[in-house]
Amino acid sequence: YQRRVHGGSGWWAPLLLSILIAGSTTWMVIFVISDKTVQKYVLIVLASFSIVFMWVTGCVDPGILPRGEELDSIFDDDIVEVYNGVKIIRKFCSTCQIIRPFRVSHCRQCNNCVLRYDHHCGAVGTCIGLRNHRYYLAFIYSISILCIYFGTICSIQLVGYVGNSKRDLYYYVNLLFIIFALAGNLISLFFSVGLCILHTFFLLHNITTHEDLKGSFEVKNSPFSLGSYWNNFYSVVLGRLPPSYIRLSKS
Repeated sequence: YQRRVHGGSGWWAPLLLSILIAGSTTWMVIFVISDKTVQKYVLIVLASFSIVFMWVTGCVDPGILPRGEELDSIFDDDIVEVYNGVKIIRKFCSTCQIIRPFRVSHCRQCNNCVLRYDHHCGAVGTCIGLRNHRYYLAFIYSISILCIYFGTICSIQLVGYVGNSKRDLYYYVNLLFIIFALAGNLISLFFSVGLCILHTFFLLHNITTHEDLKGSFEVKNSPFSLGSYWNNFYSVVLGRLPPSYIRLSKS
């Protein structure tokens, strides 16, 4: 397996998203709310958090497992084990040449087996797994708060611009920006808040997106649940992370 500065193959997606967030925030701060000091700094802080958490998510090893030896001739069948009263199939990965531990799946985009694989995020450009899941949650929460705040400012400014009697080129350029920004923000808000609700539900029940899509077991009866919402939350967001298996090399 290989490791780059950015963890996934789609580094261009977070780059474009960073430019979009930074660009729209800069325009808003310089041309739209330049006279509102508090709003400017709050917007800059929220945008910065969103961009930082996005890149941290992409650059942190999600939990990639090292490749094994050639075992095709030894393991022809999957292994069925019982975990907390639930039968779980541990599959053999012919690409990585390993018997997958519990909750490990192979990401086709990244071509690696990942610990507690959740999903491959196109926006971040990498897998979401055991070691970067908490940063992904911080990213979607921060981007949702940014969208709410950005949309609120745009709405307030739009009302003020409509009632403004001074209408020059500067007025119409900013008005168009606010309208397009508000429309794009509403779309972003729909997806980001939806992701927050969905992942919060999965988080509290200690289930991954991949497990839910596969229908491995009922969400509320996850064999990996630690008994309470707090325990499940703590294990993902605040629990101790295992060391990375990735070792940098000169090749």
